[in-house]
Amino acid sequence: MDLNDIIDYLRMVARSVGAEISSPFFYLQFGLILTAAGIALAANAALQARVNTDSLANRWPLPLRRLAHVLVESFSTIVFAVLVIAARIAMYHSTWPSRSYMLVVAAKLALAWLIIRLVTSVIRNAFLVKLISVSAWVIAALSVINQLDPAVDALDSVSIVFGGLRLTPLVVIKLGLLLIAALWLTNVASNFAENRINQSTDLTPSIQVLLVKMIRIGLLIIAVAIAVVTTVLLARALRSLWLPVKALLLNLLSLGAAFGVLTFVWQEGHGTSALFASPATGAITLWVPLAVFALLFGLSMDYEVFILTRINEEYARTGDTGEAVIRGIGRTGRLVTSGALILCLAFIALGGVPVTDVKILSTGLAAGIIVDATIIRGVLAPALVALLGRFNWWLPAPAARLLRVTPLRPAPPARTPPPAADERGRHITR
Repeated sequence: MDLNDIIDYLRMVARSVGAEISSPFFYLQFGLILTAAGIALAANAALQARVNTDSLANRWPLPLRRLAHVLVESFSTIVFAVLVIAARIAMYHSTWPSRSYMLVVAAKLALAWLIIRLVTSVIRNAFLVKLISVSAWVIAALSVINQLDPAVDALDSVSIVFGGLRLTPLVVIKLGLLLIAALWLTNVASNFAENRINQSTDLTPSIQVLLVKMIRIGLLIIAVAIAVVTTVLLARALRSLWLPVKALLLNLLSLGAAFGVLTFVWQEGHGTSALFASPATGAITLWVPLAVFALLFGLSMDYEVFILTRINEEYARTGDTGEAVIRGIGRTGRLVTSGALILCLAFIALGGVPVTDVKILSTGLAAGIIVDATIIRGVLAPALVALLGRFNWWLPAPAARLLRVTPLRPAPPARTPPPAADERGRHITR
């Protein structure tokens, strides 16, 4: 599916919607849906006024207690689904079945949201619950209206090719979901380990130290695995061994700067009252550095790949490292700076959330993005590439065979034809 197919598809959908709006049954179903929504909201308000959710089912087991809380919180969705299904049954027996299609879609969407809320009730993090619920409901909505496959094809049709890698919005969404799952699992594991260690009264100090070391070793193994996978993928995309290593080293500088700002501002208390009207915490929750690492590592590596890919293309065309750096930075610098500014403003706005851990997270991300986009990617990265020259694209033959790529070779300069000569061998000037 290319851009023309997407445009044709949108035109077809617009014509179909226009034809449906002209039907009187559309307005009948729309009115029934609005009426059901109003009744559901009124019923939910009446229930919330009479039921205390804090003391609801206190003696029940924890799973049943969470289920009861979710059902009470989703009471409006339940009432809406029941009313819409009843209206659908009434229209099915009184008119043509196809004239109640909107009621079917509304009932399925309501039931999908209710099931998603029940499934996500096992997650304690409110932000992850909302993110997962909305994402799953969007997927369910596209499936209900039979538009999931076209949406997937549209997301997979637009791509950016980095060497031998093809990056599409669909791949980015999948990687984002994997990152969210990894962050959630890391948060669960760290909280579990921390609570167990703190609650254990029969552990000697030596055993507590041993457990902390085991956790550190596990995090080190994860970091090494990320570094190896990143190096292999970048080496294949950029056809170089030094450029991936340089990217990882510069990422460490960005992460170090972000962690330094967190320590200086929140742990030591320099500027917390003036900037956030909050006192210094004296310590940072375990999950915050992990989240800063995951998000900042991905964003900074994205900027690095974007810049180096453009420099690669210019070097392959001209064979001059200095010219490739100048043109690559000239064509990507504004985009990287603009994207970093937008992200920094978004993270600064995130700092307005009245939760201290979220403020700490936004501080680290905003500081890391600014340092990475200006000092690291704008100065150090192009300077190192220009300094090393041809060594940037060093790729030994065994590594090239292992990665299944060919070393980058600049295109030979275009040959100019020799000037023409007359019969006596003298050159003819034109």
